[in-house]
Amino acid sequence: MTAVLPPGPFPPRSLEEDGAVDLAVRLWTDLFQPGWLAGEGRVLLEHRLASAVDAGEWERAALLQAAFLDSWPLAAGVESAGLAWRAHADPRALVIIARAALVVQLARGWGSLPGAPWCLPDAAWVRERLGGEPFVVQARAHNDGSAELAQLLGCELRGQPGTPDGVLDVAAQDLVSQRAQLAGSLSRGELQAVLVRGEPTPSAASQLALGELRLEGSHQRAVERFGLSALELDPSSAGQDWSWEDDGLLDAPSPGRPGPVLVACCEGRFIPGPPSALRAGRPQRVGVLLWDAPVRPVMVAPVAVAVANALDGVRDSAAVAASLGGPLDQVQLILEELLALGAVSASG
Repeated sequence: MTAVLPPGPFPPRSLEEDGAVDLAVRLWTDLFQPGWLAGEGRVLLEHRLASAVDAGEWERAALLQAAFLDSWPLAAGVESAGLAWRAHADPRALVIIARAALVVQLARGWGSLPGAPWCLPDAAWVRERLGGEPFVVQARAHNDGSAELAQLLGCELRGQPGTPDGVLDVAAQDLVSQRAQLAGSLSRGELQAVLVRGEPTPSAASQLALGELRLEGSHQRAVERFGLSALELDPSSAGQDWSWEDDGLLDAPSPGRPGPVLVACCEGRFIPGPPSALRAGRPQRVGVLLWDAPVRPVMVAPVAVAVANALDGVRDSAAVAASLGGPLDQVQLILEELLALGAVSASG
């Protein structure tokens, strides 16, 4: 009987063992790859985005649009992030991989593991990787998704690992009453983090208790964000609040090289609207510049995308303006702005 190892812990730091189907490894090798993110994943996101806009599901549309745009820098950066995580548990790499996990979930319509942002695949995807062989789900870590997976597949679950050393699982309703004891254990280094089971109440006492845990626990914030994988982070980096929106996480494109004939250095697309307008249900077509590199997308006026897409490395600005039917001075001004953004550069 084939042992199916659950999708957690994630990201994987080892290869698949012989005689087992390791879903964490399969997820990584199948979906957390440049080819899938830039190919099938991007197509799925684009289709789901169009459906959400047609249905007037504006909050969902904003999430899908952000994921669609992020598929460009993620496709360019996920491999190096994986290498950095496996080599030395880089916290920035974990942020990038977590963002890729959300993009995969939105593209595939999946949920996430309990207490972590990692993918919980559906039964169809899992069964495709089993090839019809009889199987049993083998748990290997706390909150690894094994219970959810066994229920999803309707199969036997073996093993019930407890929490790792340095971690305590506490019910949300007990948080306030155990606050002093938990904070003391965290401050003395007896615990690295507390797993809060359930949703804490919005009361001042609960929020104060959570704040104290985050203040005292070396890995508390990181575990809340990334699950138990965050325990692999060095204590000096576990407390850093890296996020996908941080300026230092992705590169900024270098300005383009001026010249009489220019060529686009990125891809220009049209999207339903800026995030705030989309969430408010007021779609407004805008342009966006997208690099096949770990570079953050840049939103621009639609006319800028039209100009960038008209560049072929042969025609000068006058010929481009003529092809677009626009005034030369306006096209030249747009080209100067695109040069400053690193979206175009001299041909040759």
